[in-house]
Amino acid sequence: MSQSRQTFLNAIAAGAALLGIGSAAKPASAGIDRDRLYLAAPQPDIDKKPMFHGFPDECYAYTVFADSLVALAWGYGWYHQPPMVGARNAIVVDFASATEGGAEASIPHGWNGPAEFPMGVVGTVKSREAVTRQTDRVERHLSLIATGMRHDGFHDAVISRLLDRRTCPLADCPRCADRDPRRLVDVFGILADGADQCAVQLFSRWIPSDALRAELAALDIGIEHHPLSAIPAADLEANRYYHVWDGTPLQAEAFRNTVWAPAWKKALDSGA
Repeated sequence: MSQSRQTFLNAIAAGAALLGIGSAAKPASAGIDRDRLYLAAPQPDIDKKPMFHGFPDECYAYTVFADSLVALAWGYGWYHQPPMVGARNAIVVDFASATEGGAEASIPHGWNGPAEFPMGVVGTVKSREAVTRQTDRVERHLSLIATGMRHDGFHDAVISRLLDRRTCPLADCPRCADRDPRRLVDVFGILADGADQCAVQLFSRWIPSDALRAELAALDIGIEHHPLSAIPAADLEANRYYHVWDGTPLQAEAFRNTVWAPAWKKALDSGA
């Protein structure tokens, strides 16, 4: 490692300590000050392609949220537990729509979400706001979850198939250029098929129409509807938003080595 790179990473570690990131005396969620977190790129790295990351506290919290959804969907009530995500389920949570048409209208806005999950997660976006030069606060709209499924497998089986010519990030993608615009029935069908499920567990304020149910039934897929109000309000609101950080490759390495470092390593680095 070059001296300039080592100096940069040391400076990042020192800055993280000042921000309270990774303090051994408190949980990770209490130590991340997103509004102050900024990692300046060294000159040789400044023009490199940016990399994107989620935050560990939010990814952990949403995994617990997903496990609670599984318990609720299968009649065990709402309770918190360490994230297990062992049971395979296809879940959709509509955080924003009052109607089925509102859910449909969110699809052309594209798909987003951190990849740092022990399960498959992706969603459409209700709103997005920059809170620093490197961090955006994103409001979930339609959230697709596949518990018990690794995120890399979920990407191949679900996310890559959700993309169409409106939502593909590659302007000249030949695969997506020939696809018809994805509809809500396509989204539900792709999620269920990709997660190897015969039904989707839907949490929403709206009730699925007979037409949507009929189209999915033709694909041998059902919908188990649960009112959004079945989710405790505090838990729903706590998981409505997430943050996405972006930076150059060296910044991303520093971000992973500070924000994502395991607790035992943070304790050693801080001298505790």
